[in-house]
Amino acid sequence: MTPVQDELVEPADTQTVEAPAKTPLRKPGVLFDTLTLSVIAGLAKIAGAAKSVAIASVFGSGAALDNYLLAFLIPSVLADTFCGALVPVTVPRLIELEHRSGEAASRSFYARLLKRSLLCSLLGAAALALLIGAVLDLGGSRTPANWRPIGMLALIMLPVIPCNAVSNVWRAVLNSQNRFVAPAITAVLTPAVTIVVVLAAQNRGGVWMLAIATTLGSAGEVAVLASAIRRSGFPIAPQTSRAAELTESGFSINAFRKEYGYLVASGAVSGGTVAIGQMMASWLGAGSVSALNYGTRLATVLMSVGPAALGVAVLPRFSQMAARRDWQALKGSLRRLLWITATAS
Repeated sequence: MTPVQDELVEPADTQTVEAPAKTPLRKPGVLFDTLTLSVIAGLAKIAGAAKSVAIASVFGSGAALDNYLLAFLIPSVLADTFCGALVPVTVPRLIELEHRSGEAASRSFYARLLKRSLLCSLLGAAALALLIGAVLDLGGSRTPANWRPIGMLALIMLPVIPCNAVSNVWRAVLNSQNRFVAPAITAVLTPAVTIVVVLAAQNRGGVWMLAIATTLGSAGEVAVLASAIRRSGFPIAPQTSRAAELTESGFSINAFRKEYGYLVASGAVSGGTVAIGQMMASWLGAGSVSALNYGTRLATVLMSVGPAALGVAVLPRFSQMAARRDWQALKGSLRRLLWITATAS
């Protein structure tokens, strides 16, 4: 903590630290939020399982579905790596700014982050589209037979990247305000849209309709989160005229970028593991990627219903204690939480 940041703490903050008030983790809100998120995550995974059943009933496990899954790796891994890191790194910063410098500084940072995330994701998607087009054109007749449908399917799903960038910034804003339901419920949208489109289209359009449904689901998440942001009082398209307040508050953009970089690297490792697994499965013959995708469903359900839900519910409360510099309460809460989760697992 720098001297500049130390000067930002008002006497009221110090008194709050010394007061023997109950910590947020002792309140029933954490358990309630975790259970709520677990239930919603369970519903989302049930919807995901229903989507798998619908897809299997229409496409089975063959080369066409393999092409879709391999094409979806391109936008999904990039979105999970670069856009997924926005939520855990942004929530503590928004809470820190609002606690130390007021709501105006927090909204100023939100405006800058939303603008830059959208711009970078659009540029990244455009560059990726040009790269895919160049690879398919330069390859010509020497291009493997399945590369062209994979590339075209990936192009249809590239809008998933900017949609995820905007959605995750809004998820971070809502989570920082302890509004968890709307961000969690959006996970049901893409499976629901996919089920409707797949069953309505049946074999008409093939996996192309599946790619379109994936993109429509991501766009639906943006629409739902935009409505939730408006209800929370935050602007959907904020102004950036107050950006100078971040410098006055002692907020370190470089520290934010460094933390974001660490999370991106971690996401790249986990996302790369999934990508490598599916690429290796593709060498085993038609239908192998589909079989691997079906077989890993149970583990992802258990992870989403338990640890992921708990992490979302706890992060804002830990961030609030860190912003108040209530280190004793933070240590005690973390210790109790570790014992509870270890016992439950």
